[in-house]
Amino acid sequence: MNYTEWRAYWKTLDWSRRWFSVFLLLRPIVDSLYFVKEYSSFLSPVYIIGVLTPFLALLSYQSNKFKRAPHNGIDNLMAVWGFVLFINAVYLLSWAYSLNNLGDEIKYLTPPILYFYIRRFVRHKDDLRFIMTNFFISCLIPFGTLAFELLVHPLTPEFVSEGRGGGSRLRGNFADSVSYGIYFIGAFLTMGYFFLDKVYSKARKKTPTTKMFLVFLVVVIGIASLRHISSWTVFLVSIGWLLYYNSRNIRGLAVVIVIGLVVLPIFAKPIYTEFIAPLLQKEINVIEGDSDIQYGLNGRISRWQRYFEVWLGMSPVAQLLGVSFSGLKEAPTMVGGGMHSDYVRILFLSGVIGVLSYVLFILSLLTGFRKLRPPERFLFFTSFSAVVLYSVSTLPMIYLPFISYIFPIFCFSLLPAKTMYDIPTQPSRPMRFRPNAFPATQKAISETP
Repeated sequence: MNYTEWRAYWKTLDWSRRWFSVFLLLRPIVDSLYFVKEYSSFLSPVYIIGVLTPFLALLSYQSNKFKRAPHNGIDNLMAVWGFVLFINAVYLLSWAYSLNNLGDEIKYLTPPILYFYIRRFVRHKDDLRFIMTNFFISCLIPFGTLAFELLVHPLTPEFVSEGRGGGSRLRGNFADSVSYGIYFIGAFLTMGYFFLDKVYSKARKKTPTTKMFLVFLVVVIGIASLRHISSWTVFLVSIGWLLYYNSRNIRGLAVVIVIGLVVLPIFAKPIYTEFIAPLLQKEINVIEGDSDIQYGLNGRISRWQRYFEVWLGMSPVAQLLGVSFSGLKEAPTMVGGGMHSDYVRILFLSGVIGVLSYVLFILSLLTGFRKLRPPERFLFFTSFSAVVLYSVSTLPMIYLPFISYIFPIFCFSLLPAKTMYDIPTQPSRPMRFRPNAFPATQKAISETP
């Protein structure tokens, strides 16, 4: 979306869609002020935006211009998950109320609320392109932060254990390396989408190869600086999807051949040896039997084992609907960020019923990709892969910037095929009767006996 189109789109927005667009642009600035929470949670921009987002999403339903989206059966799975999350939040706060728990429950409820909001927002390809453009613009802040950290001084470096290669990872002023990394991943997805959109365009448009290469270079440097194996995994899979869809077009086949025969043999091994292999060393030791399995995934397995023992001792109601119904003091911890896996956290948070609804929702999204064109298919499969892979050892559903650009892609795939690519038309004005508009007709009527 060029500047003229982007600016014209802004003028069509009413408040119910404008606030989300503004929040998307401001989000990296807000995230970089995470340190404010150490002084006051009430003054923390991250917390303020986190509370305002679901509130404004629900308030937007009152706007007459924010019309209902075409229903899709997959919405029912998200609705079930959202309902289970809601009853868990109410029950947990009834016996373990605190401002921290209240803030956490709002954060856990945000994904289904935001999903149904975006279902109404995204009605056409232009809506998706506008959101992705806004997100890419917002990525300029993390890009600038990365340049400052590399050229001047790291802001808040986090030291990595010797078992994972040692050294330090960059994270800017963000909450953690994942908060930093999702902007790099999102920038690559967005630029790859716009690149393929030009490649597959029937019109003779100049392919932004230079821009694609520059973004790719920045993202490689950014991911390498994070020293985060999940981000590396998602990034490498995204590269695979880009190469696949680029190779299916004759104009992109030459690029894939050059990368496969020239770039990969030169750079792949040094990158793996320097940046990826040290992060995998603990997992390699576990696989080879040199370390106990509890040390797998950087010690996450031992934590999961400990809390699964607690979960197995709970009542059937708590296991089916969520640990909030257990009344145990471990419940708030078991539904929080300390689980380091969204699959485990969502199981504890919403029980067997909730996690099945969530997983079936994610898998059911695969039914809608066939009606997508190649550029949107790339966007869909990279997003789908990011959610599935990140969820193994991180918590993508609690990172608001991540779901703010992932959900629009999923929601676009759920649109009816006949409307997602149609040219949007403005509603026609009612024709006003003008007495002299049709003189021949008036004459014929007046001469009728």
